[in-house]
Amino acid sequence: MPKAKSVDGVALVPITSGLRNQCQRAADVTRTPVPCPELIPEPPPSSEPNFAYCSSDLQCGIPDISGLGGYFLWNQQGFEVPAGYIGVPGENGPGGGPLGHFVVYSARNLDTSIIRHSPPLPVPSYCSTIPGASALMVHGSPANLYECSEGPHGPSTELYLGHELLVWNQNGVTCEVSFHGHSQVNQDLDVAVARATSMVFPTQDRG
Repeated sequence: MPKAKSVDGVALVPITSGLRNQCQRAADVTRTPVPCPELIPEPPPSSEPNFAYCSSDLQCGIPDISGLGGYFLWNQQGFEVPAGYIGVPGENGPGGGPLGHFVVYSARNLDTSIIRHSPPLPVPSYCSTIPGASALMVHGSPANLYECSEGPHGPSTELYLGHELLVWNQNGVTCEVSFHGHSQVNQDLDVAVARATSMVFPTQDRG
């Protein structure tokens, strides 16, 4: 299990066994290996239920983990951020500070378009390669960084609006990690969380 670490002032902590079990259930539902993040940004203290004004369908600091339609999704709003952090603007409590938001998304034929394409389009149309980004490797595979605009989203899902997005392929699966906010910090977090993922295989494939 990876040890806790800090990336540009953002604490990354090991996930709980319960979250790892949810990754396993998602792998079983999708019948596909899923990149489970073994390190995640530290959630807000449980004693602060109103830490951030998260959207009504997501609880602050508690990831929404699913494996529907052959897609693995880890969607988490709310984590401890340092001063000056660039995230979802004006969403963190009464003071109006930034809210941290990150996503892990994967599938064998990952398609971010609203209408499915052949071949699939894993990178939304509103995301562009980051100029000058150095060559990256994640688990032995080349990885690419993209900067995703706030809109318009056109024919692509809105999942990554305003995000820094990292994409790589592993075990026949397209894997993506993204953080909201255009900054070097979030690019570094993309890389750190991606490199701390471990592929969780469906139970039937391990039998």
